[in-house]
Amino acid sequence: MDKAAFTEKRNQKRFTVQEDAFAALRNHVIRLGVIKDISRDGLAVHYIANGNLLHGPVIIDHLFKEGHSYLQDVPVKIISDLEVGDQPLFSFIPMRRCGLQFKEMTPARMSQVERFIENYAL
Repeated sequence: MDKAAFTEKRNQKRFTVQEDAFAALRNHVIRLGVIKDISRDGLAVHYIANGNLLHGPVIIDHLFKEGHSYLQDVPVKIISDLEVGDQPLFSFIPMRRCGLQFKEMTPARMSQVERFIENYAL
């Protein structure tokens, strides 16, 4: 896609996250994703696809960094789920980037997201 033709559709600024921040995602199985960026509206994670894509209802089981859990049992909507294009040429691990939008955020949960951003955004 031509960068000049791209229109930003996000309502909130996305923040890149420090390394080693994870989200445990639950639908029919629990899958661990590395958090790539986060905003007040949602987050993006990289996960190992191993033939099974995320689909259906998904819950953030835990959002954590350095042993601290910041968010639990939050329903999310899958916005995108794309193959990661910048993998090493001979990588045998199929990685995907999944964009997730938070649903049903209480003020307490939003406060946890904001605290996570304050502590771990670059």
